[in-house]
Amino acid sequence: FSGSRGLATSLSAATPWWILCYDVLRDPSEDLLDPDVRERIESLVRGGAFWGVSGGPVCSSFSSAIVPAWRTKEHPLGVPWANREQQVKLDRGNSFLKWTQRLMSLCLRTRILFLFENPQNSHFWRQTGWATFWSIIAGLEFPGGRRRDSERTAP
Repeated sequence: FSGSRGLATSLSAATPWWILCYDVLRDPSEDLLDPDVRERIESLVRGGAFWGVSGGPVCSSFSSAIVPAWRTKEHPLGVPWANREQQVKLDRGNSFLKWTQRLMSLCLRTRILFLFENPQNSHFWRQTGWATFWSIIAGLEFPGGRRRDSERTAP
């Protein structure tokens, strides 16, 4: 989810580290919908190859500006009356969401810093699975031995 690579460019200018970016527009072999690409990245995370992971998942179907809405409170994964083109975008968005949650959880378990962005009003943050994610965060030990006791809610 490298997008314009603004963060990656700034980090590489300010640090002595390599920055690995994936962008399907640069090369089809960098398609983050490909299960093999996802597994390769997860393997690198599990192996401690990164100090941090960041991304801006492509999830246009999560936009709260779509009228009529493609996602609702009753149908967070997509409305049943979506046409075929809309359903393709909903399925892609749902796949990116599920993998983003998986990758964030993996980063938490391996103590790797992460940053993922999506607009605050995006349906991305209104999806199922975040409660599990926030409970993982609530149970973590933080520097100084203090446990985070407050409950975290989605942005």
